[in-house]
Amino acid sequence: MNNIGGIIQCEILGIDDVILFSVVNQIAEIRKKETAEWHTLPINRRNTMVTAAPVAGNAGTLYEHKFSTILPANVVTRLDISRYRLFCINGCILRYTDANGNKRMLGTKDYPLTGTFAEVPEQTAAGLAGYELKLNASEVIPQLPYIEI
Repeated sequence: MNNIGGIIQCEILGIDDVILFSVVNQIAEIRKKETAEWHTLPINRRNTMVTAAPVAGNAGTLYEHKFSTILPANVVTRLDISRYRLFCINGCILRYTDANGNKRMLGTKDYPLTGTFAEVPEQTAAGLAGYELKLNASEVIPQLPYIEI
């Protein structure tokens, strides 16, 4: 996957809100609860990275889905902090759009992304620069295009 130009949009959904996740003809099909919402992450293109590198092993090839970003402190609310920490523990899936217009999915219902959400201090004063969100999962599929059904 060529992410030259960066990631321009990321949205996250808690795994508890996913009713169905299947792969048909190399396309991820997702059905979420009617009351569930995708949450747009306030990313900075320079600080956001998405990868799904293949790793060959004795059992075959796995794909290491990884996402990391720094969310600016001035736009992250207390509710967001609580939500992102919960997603890190319970699991989530992430959909993103790159600068070339490709739309892809990381994580699956069976193997959701989990990770960490931590404060990032300012470099000079005792302030808060933002929050680092890191998510990962080992998958049997690469990052895939998706449709919502």
